[in-house]
Amino acid sequence: MKKHLFIFVALVLLATVAGADEEASGKAIELFTQVLSMDPGNVAAYISRGTAYTERGQLNMAIEDFTEALRLDPDNAAAYLGRGNAYFYSEDLASAKSDIEAAFRLDPNNKHVEFLLDLLMFMKGR
Repeated sequence: MKKHLFIFVALVLLATVAGADEEASGKAIELFTQVLSMDPGNVAAYISRGTAYTERGQLNMAIEDFTEALRLDPDNAAAYLGRGNAYFYSEDLASAKSDIEAAFRLDPNNKHVEFLLDLLMFMKGR
């Protein structure tokens, strides 16, 4: 009985945290949309909103924001990484690899980028 109660409480807490994350990413999207309405050239706002879209699974919206960030700043490793992540989650592994390799060229010491490249290579070998 105790075990079932513990599992139930854990699931309720997990659902609460997941809901909070969904709400937080929704508020972040609203905030960065407001920032972009006042400053449409704000690369950091596009990257941040793209990240929030990725967290919500709105991958096409995320890819659009990261692409706009790259149009404004073609050498932005964070934008390549973000778009690469969105491509990865949308299962477009060729585009993901291309963007993550670009991020690596721009920021070769980024361990997250290195991990994603290794993961893509592992998946290609399957």
